[in-house]
Amino acid sequence: MNPVVQAEDGSFPPDFPLSVCLDGATNPATFYVTRSFVPFTKAQVYLVRPDANTDLPSQVILKVYDPRFLDDRYPSSSRVPSRPWALHAESVAARKRVRVASGEVDDDFHIDLLYGDEEADPSLWEEHFFRLMKECFQSELEAYKRLDDLQGRSIPKFFGAGRLIPSPPDSRAIEPPAVLIEYIPGVSLHDIDPALVRPDLYEPLIAAVATFSKHGVFHDDINQNNILFTPAQAPNRAVLIDFGCAALRDAEEPDEEWDQAVQFANDVGRLMLSLEEKLGTKLDVDQAAAVPGA
Repeated sequence: MNPVVQAEDGSFPPDFPLSVCLDGATNPATFYVTRSFVPFTKAQVYLVRPDANTDLPSQVILKVYDPRFLDDRYPSSSRVPSRPWALHAESVAARKRVRVASGEVDDDFHIDLLYGDEEADPSLWEEHFFRLMKECFQSELEAYKRLDDLQGRSIPKFFGAGRLIPSPPDSRAIEPPAVLIEYIPGVSLHDIDPALVRPDLYEPLIAAVATFSKHGVFHDDINQNNILFTPAQAPNRAVLIDFGCAALRDAEEPDEEWDQAVQFANDVGRLMLSLEEKLGTKLDVDQAAAVPGA
């Protein structure tokens, strides 16, 4: 009988054990899948139960940045070809990265290599997807670090980062990066009863989002699905999730350039628009203007 493995959509069956090598840990930790939040788009999100010997809560979110299940592989236009995952191509790309890291060869990858007159080698597409997911992982990881003072209130708590160990090990050429964050058992702004969306819930969230830029972060993907209210039936907290598209200020970035990027992203404006569309009314403009940093 063949062992149960990850499904083609990236999901795992309930109670499936996942081995994660957390940064700073000596041995891998085991987590048991409770739910796979399919369909996935960029990262893969799983509700998991940690092994008993841990200080983590009884349920946490394991977010994995595996390029195998990236939705960019399957463009919405039928005129653009799909790029299904293949182990051989992933292996070739991974071996090239090892050679680059050792200094044996130069890192000559450029996205233009994908769009030449001739069809690009599949390993180049695997490298492209790998870098996309690595960038999302690094953005999310750094955003949580910079927004540490907001964790557990307007954004989830961050518990750690590491790598998902493939099962079986020879089924992959990479160990996808992953983060562990707080599970928010609630309902999205998209699905919530508008009567439950009170000012005492969304005003602190607006205020928190308005401070992102001073921490060198903007979210850049605020929509009704990324705003959660918890608990679902009688919410007392509004939480912004999913920082995989977050933009981060570089240490050398001039104030004017950063301010322009923040203004263009307009996190506060997008948050207010999402709320207004749900509530069917315009929020108090003077109230928003009074939010520090808005």
